[in-house]
Amino acid sequence: MNTHPKNSSVKQGGLAQLKDRDYQTKHTLTKREKEVFELLVQDKTTREIAEELFISEKTVRNHISNEIHYFCQ
Repeated sequence: MNTHPKNSSVKQGGLAQLKDRDYQTKHTLTKREKEVFELLVQDKTTREIAEELFISEKTVRNHISNEIHYFCQ
């Protein structure tokens, strides 16, 4: 007899059959994305953010793109 809780509940018609999509993890912002976001809401330009964080403007734009994707999910 299979006693693994996940397998037994599915086989015995437990709460609900679980699917892979039910277990997708939510993306959370990285520390750097949060830093960029904080500066962005302070109305800083990408150039100002890049200079303050010692990263390129392209990297700042990438972080902003990731943030937009995160909040639009």
